[in-house]
Amino acid sequence: MNKVSQKRLFELFDYDSQLGIFTRLVSTNTRNKAGDVAGYENRLGYIVIGIDGNSYLAHRLAWIYVYGDIPDEALDHIDMVRTNNAIANLRLCTKSENHQNIKLCHSNNKTGVLGVHYCFAENKFRAQITIQGKRISLGRFDNIKQAKDAYHAAKASEHKFSLSK
Repeated sequence: MNKVSQKRLFELFDYDSQLGIFTRLVSTNTRNKAGDVAGYENRLGYIVIGIDGNSYLAHRLAWIYVYGDIPDEALDHIDMVRTNNAIANLRLCTKSENHQNIKLCHSNNKTGVLGVHYCFAENKFRAQITIQGKRISLGRFDNIKQAKDAYHAAKASEHKFSLSK
């Protein structure tokens, strides 16, 4: 995919950095008229904007619009709201740091608690956390609250990008 330039963004859009909204400056076709808010929410909850036949994530466009270019690193929505593209809500991060914001457990997790699984062999709850791609056991516990507390303590200590400290 071609990278869009800051200059091209300035030609096509006004960006409200406090609201994180792009507004079209020019009409590009019969559907996209000057003055319209640009973009749509995709199935993953991100705002996508079409430019010159290519689709771009609005948070990446916001970064380019304000800073001129975007490094190869990931961009994190600090408040974890994927439609909030205010520049103050965006920060550069590694892929590992971005994963620290995961707040929902996998669909196969029967406990419903992030970082906690039930160990049938030992009849205990097991807490674990992933740090820099390595899964680390936090222990086995008699009840789910103890396991959850152990996970949250480790998350607060080790996941600096996480909101659930």
